[in-house]
Amino acid sequence: MAFELFFLLLEAFGEFLFWFMPEKSKLQRNIDRLKKEQWFSRLYGNDFDALMEKDQKLKKFLKKRRNVRLLLKNEYEREHFIRDIETSINVPGTETEPLKRNSF
Repeated sequence: MAFELFFLLLEAFGEFLFWFMPEKSKLQRNIDRLKKEQWFSRLYGNDFDALMEKDQKLKKFLKKRRNVRLLLKNEYEREHFIRDIETSINVPGTETEPLKRNSF
């Protein structure tokens, strides 16, 4: 009887955690939002994922909603972001010149 009650409580606790845990991280939600944009979906891929694993500054930048909004609204910032990423992952078919500002 006590054994069954323990498993019942354990199952209820699991259900409780399921409902209150966020589905996606801030980073993943922001990346999903950016993937809707053609310019970002062109950059996104295996090389971008590898860059995300290596570059903590990029992760930190994309976690902030303010930065994502800036990329979506400000063409100047978007162009610099694209150039930074293309330089970092060497996207085929792009010719990038050295940046005149700090990346990210």
